[in-house]
Amino acid sequence: TQLNRLDRLGHQLQQAQKSLAAEETEQAIHHLRQALQVDGHQHRIRLNLVKLLLQQDDHSAALAQLERLNGIAAINQDDFYRLEMGQLYTQLGEQSRSTQLLGLIQPESSHYKDAQQWLDQQLVDPMPTGPQPTTEKKDQPEVPPSPSLETVTALIQSGDLTAAQAELDQFSAQ
Repeated sequence: TQLNRLDRLGHQLQQAQKSLAAEETEQAIHHLRQALQVDGHQHRIRLNLVKLLLQQDDHSAALAQLERLNGIAAINQDDFYRLEMGQLYTQLGEQSRSTQLLGLIQPESSHYKDAQQWLDQQLVDPMPTGPQPTTEKKDQPEVPPSPSLETVTALIQSGDLTAAQAELDQFSAQ
């Protein structure tokens, strides 16, 4: 019955909270997974699971859970989820997907400023995706300016994701 399902869901969430309070992340992950088995439509639970999986450096499991969210049309229309998922994609090294989601957030949204700050940060300090060089940069030529955030955002909003990614890739290659 519906009441029984809600009781099981509530129980799993309480157990996850207790596990987190006791700093037992693996147990919290287990309980969140159990909660999603009771009701797989609890999107915020899935987002929290992704965050815990990232804390445990389980990137493949985090990406799989994030992909399940990404496939839900209602999620892709909600700026809160666009912002959260964009940030998580960045942490997973998926900059183009992050940029795509964050670029969809319109100026009238309450999440627009946060999305723009996150995009700015990606342009200034992209998340490393591999081994980083340890050589000094004092004799290297001056780096050309980064693509403008407005240009990348405009390209994304116009649907030209290829050009937006090319701008970001050009910046990343420098």
